[in-house]
Amino acid sequence: MDIHVKLSIAFAIIHLLVAKCYYILITDPTPTHMYTLMFTNLLMLVSTFGISLGAHRLWCHRAYKARTPIRIMLMLAQSVAGQYSIYNWCRFHRTHHKFSDTDGDPHNTMRGFFFAHIGWILRQRHPENKEKTYSIDNSDILADPVARFQHENFKMCYLVMSYILPVSVPILFWGENYYFSILCAYLMRQVMSVHITFFVNSAAHLFGDKPYNHAIEPKNSSFVAIPTYGEGYHNYHHAYPNDYQLSEMGAGFNLGRHLIEWWARIGQAYDLKAASQTVVEGAKKRTRERLDQPDALSLGF
Repeated sequence: MDIHVKLSIAFAIIHLLVAKCYYILITDPTPTHMYTLMFTNLLMLVSTFGISLGAHRLWCHRAYKARTPIRIMLMLAQSVAGQYSIYNWCRFHRTHHKFSDTDGDPHNTMRGFFFAHIGWILRQRHPENKEKTYSIDNSDILADPVARFQHENFKMCYLVMSYILPVSVPILFWGENYYFSILCAYLMRQVMSVHITFFVNSAAHLFGDKPYNHAIEPKNSSFVAIPTYGEGYHNYHHAYPNDYQLSEMGAGFNLGRHLIEWWARIGQAYDLKAASQTVVEGAKKRTRERLDQPDALSLGF
């Protein structure tokens, strides 16, 4: 059996507890619980930016460079998400890009939606994926002292940023009870953040269109872009992985792009990389000629 039985049971129990959290919010919507829910949504925003702007665009793809204060802030935000250390997150994601939708891909969509979304966590890794993962050069991540510190102290970073602080704030500042604070500010946030991130691996590889490279599986999906603040234009991203905008000229719902550009204006981000519009237009033209599509930028609606 290639299923992680204990982990699968743990995931099932956690999802049941999150359902209990929603039940409490519906049946007992006290002001205290509503404050905790709003705080949880704020933490989800922080963790999503930690993954999208930090682990993904900054460290994994080197789409831009950032000064130390921004890197520290993004490292802490990524620790809130709790999705491995930056080093390990980048190692899996670089493997995904290099061997996308093959057995070397950790979340190969050729094995179905459920596997690409969450099943890859609950099952033993494919031998080819293990081999390909360790072939990826990830040494540049540890060359950054901020990312290296987090990797070497990830348990502490996770415990403080993803559990202690999120659970303590509602209790200390507006009198939330310990049980609901764990359910909402920790468990529900973790589950929602994981599913939001994993929809990029699953839905954005299975649903949408491919205006930039029709030969690959990743697709543009605005429905994925909205909860991920700009990560859903996946056909564009796989065609031009080092573009900090993640969509053509930053089009569509793309809060991440605007935040990076604001950091650049105040001198905290620099060397922003973007694909040449001439190259992009050429790719779109070739795709239209191949599929006889109309001349329009499609974002997956």
